Amino acid sequence: MQKWKKSVDHNMERWGYLVVRFRWLVITLSLLVVGVFASQMRHLYFDASNEAFFKGDDPILVNYNSFRDQFGRDDLILVGIDTPEVFNAEFLRKLQTMQDDLEREVPHIREANSLLTVRSTRGAEDELIVGDLIEDIPEDSQKLAALKEYVLSSPTYPNWVISPDGQLTTITLELNPYVLPESGEEDLLGGFDDTAMEADLMEGFDEA
Repeated sequence: MQKWKKSVDHNMERWGYLVVRFRWLVITLSLLVVGVFASQMRHLYFDASNEAFFKGDDPILVNYNSFRDQFGRDDLILVGIDTPEVFNAEFLRKLQTMQDDLEREVPHIREANSLLTVRSTRGAEDELIVGDLIEDIPEDSQKLAALKEYVLSSPTYPNWVISPDGQLTTITLELNPYVLPESGEEDLLGGFDDTAMEADLMEGFDEA
């Protein structure tokens, strides 16, 4: 035991001597290694979902997904609309019409959210005011410009309901949990008439 301890102490002493003797090389190599790892940190992410803790073919995960398919899912449908200018009264009216049509025409929709229905939270003196981001669509160009500046400078809305450049906005459709009918999954798509629905919903957007 004593011999092993002396060997460890000797090796540590020798290692310390080498580090001091070649300190600039050690510092350079250390910085290089840290730099290489730091450059890859942007690729790091943490998946906290239940599914992340199981392999794709794990029986527990397979059964869980089968259960969700049978008795309900928490999926979302994301509709993206590309336009030269989101903050335009005519476009915002068309966006409102499209959102209303989606809520009315698409089956199994519980809620639809867009730039027109998201909430706004702001402080005023000693009060916290919560309300709709857009209560009424502004017609005045100055009000539209002020709304655009507020939305795009906010840490909340860009990359959620609008792109950072203000040329793409989204409508998020939250689905109702459903029970799979005996006739199969095809019945869940009842009410979807792709051609007719697409024509109705997109009417007028080519001019926006």
